[in-house]
Amino acid sequence: MIADFKITAPSTVLPVSIVEARRQLRMEGGSFDDTLIEALIWAAVGSIEQQYGLAMISGTVEQYHAAFPGGSDKPLFFRVAPLLSLGSVVYTNTAGLLITLANSDYTTGGYNGWPFLVPKVGKDWPSDAAARPNAVTVTYASGFGVTAAAVPKPVKQAILLMMSDMYQNREDRPDTLPRASESLLRPYYRYAV
Repeated sequence: MIADFKITAPSTVLPVSIVEARRQLRMEGGSFDDTLIEALIWAAVGSIEQQYGLAMISGTVEQYHAAFPGGSDKPLFFRVAPLLSLGSVVYTNTAGLLITLANSDYTTGGYNGWPFLVPKVGKDWPSDAAARPNAVTVTYASGFGVTAAAVPKPVKQAILLMMSDMYQNREDRPDTLPRASESLLRPYYRYAV
């Protein structure tokens, strides 16, 4: 089941510092290009977040589904990982009312890097959800943590490689992701289940 989502509270914290980026570019003494460097870091982060569904630093996500998964054992997968905390699960019922599920009705888990939500043992997904787009809204926080120190070193290195590649090669190239950064990020790729 494919879900749409939006980041409602994105992080404003860089996962790698300008100092780390300057060191990668071997320009530790100068700050003349800091604005460009910061923009390139954000571009690398955006590319990774979009392609791999990874949030670097904690942010709030709203994810929308047309329905709950069929069957009590079917998970509802989160689009953005890693999951830090679950905020709420709200759905529109067939009478048009917004219903918030109680925390005691579901639990979270993970499979192959994909965080998910399932009903607790003895519970089922609601059967009275309206059959319409965005009938179910799940709000959650995702990211590796609240500081740059929480971001795994291979991910940080991939950001630095992508940023430095964009800095050194300011024209479009046929390949959009340098091979070394792709290799560093491969363990974080979540394959479809």
